[in-house]
Amino acid sequence: MIIGAIWYVRNVRAKLIFVLDDYKSGENNQVSRKLLPSLILPSSSISHMTTTTSESGRMLDVDDNIFKKVRSELMSWPGVTSQPHRFGGTEFRVNGREMGHMHGGRFADLPFPMSIRNELVKGGRALPHHVLPNSGWITFLINEESDVTALIDLFRMQYERLSNH
Repeated sequence: MIIGAIWYVRNVRAKLIFVLDDYKSGENNQVSRKLLPSLILPSSSISHMTTTTSESGRMLDVDDNIFKKVRSELMSWPGVTSQPHRFGGTEFRVNGREMGHMHGGRFADLPFPMSIRNELVKGGRALPHHVLPNSGWITFLINEESDVTALIDLFRMQYERLSNH
């Protein structure tokens, strides 16, 4: 098993994201190939991360705006709370249960029953989880503006399932 580590800076804090890549598992290997490009920032801009005029600064601004947009929508739903997630990012809960968590504005992880997870992955709406590909967790990549609506729809599925609405 190979562990790839990707550093990215957000609000002058470094975070480490591990992507486990088991080459015996085609599904996990596929997840890694799709997840890694969405996380990598141009190496030439690393020294300019704290400025908003550099390319990476614009990327971080976009990342932050996406996160704020999703967070604002989720927090408008009755009973939803947010808190730091134990593995990084921000967790959203309803009725004391995790609906999912976001790693900035780049990707989100949501837990579903395996039957729903399998349907979402098969339908191309999500990827198997980037670390636990054989669990009910899914990873959703945010690559463009239209992905925000699709992610909110997934959180809405969780909200309705966990809050009995």
